[in-house]
Amino acid sequence: MMDENSTLNTINHSALEMLDRLKHLDPDDRFTLLEEYGWWWFNKVDLTEELFVPDWKKLKEQKI
Repeated sequence: MMDENSTLNTINHSALEMLDRLKHLDPDDRFTLLEEYGWWWFNKVDLTEELFVPDWKKLKEQKI
């Protein structure tokens, strides 16, 4: 079972891989992606519209 620290490590690893791939893109594609990332990073997030990783332990306990 993944704990919170493991989940954060997975997210961080994924983000680093995503940023590493930018160096292989042509400048126009890189700009477009960075513009999109900036939108995600700097705009207010509506949590009702976001997908979250479920807490499987809590869900399993609720079913018991």
